[in-house]
Amino acid sequence: MSVVRSSAAHLTSLAGSLGLSGSVAAFSLKSRFLIYGSAGLPAKRIIGKGEVMKRVVHQVLVVWYLSLQVLTGLAFAQVPPIMVEAIDIWEEGESRFDPNVLMVKFSSDIEAESADAIRLRSEIESAFPVLQLECRGESLGFLGYRKLDCKGMNIWERRRLIESLMESPLVEYVGESSRIEILDYPNDPKFSSSWGLESINAQAGWEVITDSRDIVVAIIDTGVDYLHEDIAGNMWANPGEIEGNGIDDDGNGFVDDVHGYDFGDDDGDVMDTIGHGTHVAGIVGACGNNGIGISGVSWQSDIMGVKVSDEAGRIYTHRIAEGIVYAVEMGASVINISLGGDWYSREMKDALSIAEQHGVTVVVSAGNDGRSTDVRPKYPASYLNENILSVGAVSPSDTLTSFSNFGPRSVDISAPGLGILSLYPKNRYMFGSGTSMAAPHVTGAVALAYSSFTERDVLAGRHSDIISRTLGATTTVKTDERLIRSGGILDLGKLLRQSRMTANKKVNSFYRRSYVTAAEIEIPYAGKWILDFDVLSYPLSGGNGQAEFWVDGVRRDLVQKRSVTPHYVYPRMYLLQKSKQYVVNAAKGVLCEIKVMSHGGFNSLDTARIVIKEDCRESNTVKLSEFPRECLTYSYIDTPPWFWFTPWDGPWKNIAYAYQFSPEPGDWEFKVDFNSLAVGGGELDVLIETGEKGGKKNEVYSRRFSNTASVSNRFIVSTTNQTAFVKLVVCSVADIRVGDLRIVLDEYSSDEVRAKKLRSRVSPNSKVTVCEVEIPSTGTWSLESKVSAVSLRGGFLRGILWVGGDKEAFFVGKTLTPASVRNGVVLLNENTNHTFSVKRGERVRIDISTTRGEAQVNRADLWLVRVK
Repeated sequence: MSVVRSSAAHLTSLAGSLGLSGSVAAFSLKSRFLIYGSAGLPAKRIIGKGEVMKRVVHQVLVVWYLSLQVLTGLAFAQVPPIMVEAIDIWEEGESRFDPNVLMVKFSSDIEAESADAIRLRSEIESAFPVLQLECRGESLGFLGYRKLDCKGMNIWERRRLIESLMESPLVEYVGESSRIEILDYPNDPKFSSSWGLESINAQAGWEVITDSRDIVVAIIDTGVDYLHEDIAGNMWANPGEIEGNGIDDDGNGFVDDVHGYDFGDDDGDVMDTIGHGTHVAGIVGACGNNGIGISGVSWQSDIMGVKVSDEAGRIYTHRIAEGIVYAVEMGASVINISLGGDWYSREMKDALSIAEQHGVTVVVSAGNDGRSTDVRPKYPASYLNENILSVGAVSPSDTLTSFSNFGPRSVDISAPGLGILSLYPKNRYMFGSGTSMAAPHVTGAVALAYSSFTERDVLAGRHSDIISRTLGATTTVKTDERLIRSGGILDLGKLLRQSRMTANKKVNSFYRRSYVTAAEIEIPYAGKWILDFDVLSYPLSGGNGQAEFWVDGVRRDLVQKRSVTPHYVYPRMYLLQKSKQYVVNAAKGVLCEIKVMSHGGFNSLDTARIVIKEDCRESNTVKLSEFPRECLTYSYIDTPPWFWFTPWDGPWKNIAYAYQFSPEPGDWEFKVDFNSLAVGGGELDVLIETGEKGGKKNEVYSRRFSNTASVSNRFIVSTTNQTAFVKLVVCSVADIRVGDLRIVLDEYSSDEVRAKKLRSRVSPNSKVTVCEVEIPSTGTWSLESKVSAVSLRGGFLRGILWVGGDKEAFFVGKTLTPASVRNGVVLLNENTNHTFSVKRGERVRIDISTTRGEAQVNRADLWLVRVK
């Protein structure tokens, strides 16, 4: 160990003499993989979107290699430092995790104070006395998570703790809470003027609606300056909490959460001392039309502050997860997260799933790494939850900024993110840049959309309808629309003009011989409109009537009586009924009316309704699905000969490499197609590795080619805690000319899935699942189900086939004996075939229930075949 320390010290002095002081902080040798940490030059920034590794890295490698060889005499000929292994997706060291917290999830939702949990805690604390298991009510508690306080433990003790916990059958998951970055770029306060609202066509949207006071928007960030002159009037106020009394008045587990909660410092004060969260909140909902400062996308809002940074400005994933669940519990409809990190977090994924189940839309920034998140994910933007909108940043020229992440399968939409004027703590204003500034433009738009769409427009699972409408309401980005899933920039006018406005009947009956207005509505702004009208009326005391539909003082339709009884029946019954649609070009303020008149006697008016909606057929349609995702680029490194190392049994001079990550853990399929040429002849060494990010790498392909190399292969990678990856590296002394290079990521699934019965018996008066299977990938599947069961004591015997959360089929057993026989025989025997579209992770199952006697299950089979 002293030898290594002295070598490291000598390395530092040598690096200093070369002007590289601070470039190398630590190193370790694990098999053939060199891990480097960097103080002056963060390793995660060295390999980016098509960029070449800095030459300083090669200088450091040479210094490290020569110093150790000279000072220690280590036999590197036996384990050569292969540069193929050093060209990697570099990762930060232990500093990427919160050293004081572990997130633990119990199996089967075990309660913190249950006997099993107490025994587990006792076992842990006997081995690690410094730990305390939190049992108080917290946001993630009902998800089964608990936080372990690891303060005072070193790296190795924490690793031992993780291993011990994972060995327990009571523990489902143990994870470290990773660091999250603030995704903005501070800008010059003297920047000329704000342009973002004009870019998203806000004025056209404001002609429809300006306020979203009834929609709670949670800002999960560094807090919000709730005293700022231009947002104080738009802050959410918890109706069940009394400010400053130190009591949890509403019993939600959080004391004095008047405007939200601070999960960084664990108190009810969300005051922002950093400025990022206030800047984001101002873009969403700074008070509009008040003669002060700026205007948010929504003029009147309900802004909830959810602070997740501590006093030092550090942000960790477990705090964001707690904040998401808190926001959902307290009634938020929209959540903005302008934060991001490179590590998958199970607890954040679970929290986002809770938001998805409650119909909450989560708008997130895509990240400021200038890279494709199709290839290398960014979180929370890269989670596959359908309630997430990932937002990239554009400049005033409507082109994607150089820092914005992109991806036709992973970045949904873009919005202004360069030089955006917004609020700053202590009644100040500041310009800022980043995808952090782009996301709140979309958040404010989504809040307005929730307010403007009627219940008829927004279906159950509101986020899916809102998101599809938002992605369809864009203008084309000038850089390359193929870099963004929707192909464009948010257009608030298009989005809000998709909303419907409805006028219902003003009277329940009519009897006058002159026209009465039954329903009316004004066109809110000039444009092309779709007008639907419905009329239904019938006489109460003889006589009949008629109805007319008027637009801008012109009669468009006449509804007259029609008989609904045979001609020989007296008195005759007449009915006024009609539904029709018109498309018109109309100016702002044009009046649409339904007028009714009686020819004698009372007439009941059952329906008189006008529905107007702007004709937005020119809106974009998003056709791209999440997968497959392709990596079509590579990086190339050319090094001078005096930097040569000796991998395998020959020197190299050049390297070409590419990699691809999955967005989440699970089963993934990577298809690698590659061909290259050694210019002027020579040999090419090709290495392919797969594995789990941060974990063990597996060498799955290694071969030496003469002159030309060609690889076409398919690899299945399964991971549990972090994302899967594949890495391709090519080395040669000669220059490398790359022809085709393609790494395609797709969800892995076999084309056929079968499941057999889980149980043989069903107890009386109970319902049990007798067969179940999980859908391995999104798509269309053909299903054949077979179920056979018998009850020997009569009663009812039923079966239900569930697909996802919907009933697909209902089976009823047949009684084979007379009803008078008490112990009758009931037989359930069904074979069915179905075809349906489902999402990955949804489940198909057969449930059987019986009422009188025990049922015996003879067969329960599910056979799914993918429809191609």
